[in-house]
Amino acid sequence: MAAWKVQIQSGPFSFFFQHREGDSGVGMVTPIWFEPQTELSGPLTSISLYFHDNGVAENLQRRRDDIIKQLWDLQGTVLLFLKNLRIIEITVFSHDQQPTWSRRTTMEQDILGSSVRLHSVEREGTTFRKIIHRFHITSHLARRLSKNENRTYTEAEEATKAYSTAQVVLAFPLDINGEPVIELQELFAFMPVRKVGFNVSPHHSQIF
Repeated sequence: MAAWKVQIQSGPFSFFFQHREGDSGVGMVTPIWFEPQTELSGPLTSISLYFHDNGVAENLQRRRDDIIKQLWDLQGTVLLFLKNLRIIEITVFSHDQQPTWSRRTTMEQDILGSSVRLHSVEREGTTFRKIIHRFHITSHLARRLSKNENRTYTEAEEATKAYSTAQVVLAFPLDINGEPVIELQELFAFMPVRKVGFNVSPHHSQIF
């Protein structure tokens, strides 16, 4: 729904999926390999969305604006709850391939591993701003969990009972002085689900 072509470049793999209106749909699930024009430095992954360009101009622009808004709303805090990602960079290009805005968020962890900082640099046109968020991180390995009835497990998962454990991570936002910031925070299940909080006696402050 978002794009007619999705191009992925990661490590030694370079391929894309494509689907135009009227196509059979095979291109949505069958990768098409290609030789990249540029090589990515380091262990990076690049995903490029080519927005739809066929159809009513007004509808195409509305769809494009909706997708761009969703990308803008993607917060860097998602990095706090993902194992392998440390940097997320999003760049939106105009029809003439000129960058209109971008955001690069990097997560840095302290030596002791109990707190992290998220550095975000946002650019829009010729202006940019830099934002730093600080968090105290704590985690707990939940054990003896039941199977998810909506999932089918592999033989390896059944043998190791991988379903019976899950890592629960809490990230507490801090201000510049290291004091806790009391406000509702996002609940993540890999990606943001909704904002939640819980009461803490005796003041019943909403925190996460």
